[in-house]
Amino acid sequence: MELYKRLLSYSKPYWKWILASMTCSALAALCTAASAMIVKNVVDDIFTHKDQFMLLVIPILVIGLIALKGLFAYGQATLIAYVGEKVILKLRSELFQHIQLLSLRYFSKTPTGTLISRITNDVTLLHVVVSHMLADFIRDGFTVLGLLGVIFYRHWRLALISLSVLPFAFLFMTRFGQKVRKVTRNSQMKMADMTNVLHEKISGIRIVKAFCAEERESARFMQVVNDYFDTAMRSARIHALSSSISELLGGLGVAGVMWYGGYEVIRGITTPGTFFSFMTALLMLYEPIKKLSRANNKIQQAMAAAERVFEVLDTRPEIQEAKDAVRLPPAKGDIVYEGVSFQYENTPVLKEINLKARAGEITAFVGPSGAGKTTL
Repeated sequence: MELYKRLLSYSKPYWKWILASMTCSALAALCTAASAMIVKNVVDDIFTHKDQFMLLVIPILVIGLIALKGLFAYGQATLIAYVGEKVILKLRSELFQHIQLLSLRYFSKTPTGTLISRITNDVTLLHVVVSHMLADFIRDGFTVLGLLGVIFYRHWRLALISLSVLPFAFLFMTRFGQKVRKVTRNSQMKMADMTNVLHEKISGIRIVKAFCAEERESARFMQVVNDYFDTAMRSARIHALSSSISELLGGLGVAGVMWYGGYEVIRGITTPGTFFSFMTALLMLYEPIKKLSRANNKIQQAMAAAERVFEVLDTRPEIQEAKDAVRLPPAKGDIVYEGVSFQYENTPVLKEINLKARAGEITAFVGPSGAGKTTL
């Protein structure tokens, strides 16, 4: 829950845009609910009672509802996309600036490709979810509420029958969400490994060619790619199984409604218009519910990426700037080392170095690889 709160805190400055987007979503949902409501008038007034006036009015009303829904949907999508882009811009900028402040020891033990993957792959996954899935989550959430109102208004007993499968759907959604989050975390780690190998081999291509090691390095890269493929396929199977189970549960609910509703229509308890209006709202309801299920899986993917991003942001530099630190003027004069030692983790690099580089002179360092030239 803390991870959700932390990620959502980045959207607080844009609460006005979020509120406007939610308003547009609510209005679009009302248009959807109204479309389901007028099905009763189509069946009872036009088909049954042959009402010529309603035959003229209802098509115009449908066109108006569709136009209004499209307008509100456009407003909702653009507003929430603005919020998502701003959040990702801030997060990516904050991550890059923080990485620059970390100590050299952190870079010595963290592969460059891993850091690149955090800024690109992990933040990109967050971008997809925040910019697109959040919009779907808000829109479909309001649509579900509107259509629930329609089905309970039309026939509360049929509504209870149709919703009897929801506890099972919620149970499966929770279980699959946990699996998706775990698999996504592994997938992002494999992606980081692949990025790291790519960075290492491309930056060292001269060495690879000098030792005619192309075949060996290709085999190593393919091993990493195959590892990522296996993880991606596990994720695909989980998503496919989740979708199939959602379809099955939805079908059970619809079958129960058709049996009981048909029975009441035959007995004259319910009019055909009421039943078809209910069925229209119910069928329209299952699609946003399935989208919300898929959105939950995507959100779990985002949480896995957020864990990796915040892991970097929570890494503190070993040397902290004092709160009352002052900016030093440009340094002038000689550079002097007196008994300087340095090590990475437990590996000594410099030991008791004494050196004086006079101002205006060029001092060159010569030595084998790993001798400490770059550190010095």
